[in-house]
Amino acid sequence: MTNTNRGTRIPMQRGRDERAQPGDPEAESRVTDGGVGETGGGDRVQAEEDKGQTEAGEVVDWRDVALRLKAEMENYRKRQKRWAEDEVLREQEQFLRSFLGIADDLEQALKHISLSDPAHKGVQVVYDGVISLLMRKGVERIAAEGQPFDPHCHEAVAIVPSHEAGVPDMHVVAVTLPGYKFADRVLRPAKVIVAKQEG
Repeated sequence: MTNTNRGTRIPMQRGRDERAQPGDPEAESRVTDGGVGETGGGDRVQAEEDKGQTEAGEVVDWRDVALRLKAEMENYRKRQKRWAEDEVLREQEQFLRSFLGIADDLEQALKHISLSDPAHKGVQVVYDGVISLLMRKGVERIAAEGQPFDPHCHEAVAIVPSHEAGVPDMHVVAVTLPGYKFADRVLRPAKVIVAKQEG
């Protein structure tokens, strides 16, 4: 009886750890399709390093921009605060200045009303109330008579010889209209007569 069952040769598959031989098209195909060569991997790492350095540089730049913006916002906030304070102060000055004319009229009325006149007491009460209001708001009368002339808070309306007035040169002889100041700012200069030495 003849044995027809001949052995079949089964091709052996190359293991994963088996190195590809030069010229082996299957090995070259695996390297080309799925493998990463040594040179390609180095390029990728270098690109990632460059990218990291670029991102780090951008972060530093944005921090500088943020610091500048923060400083500008702080300066803007301070300017707005100063502007708001000045605006409130200007409105207060305008409001208080409107009472100065009333006080002037009442003061002139008191000079022309006799003390025996019953109206004098009523005008005096109103005048005292207006002056009290101004004082409570921080308004102060500017010292003038007998003081050295100060162009910042005095307005000269007339000049007389100092030897006739009996006061030193460039001193205030008399006040024709009182002046007031508010918050260290001149609300209205005092109108004064100034002595001046001749020659």
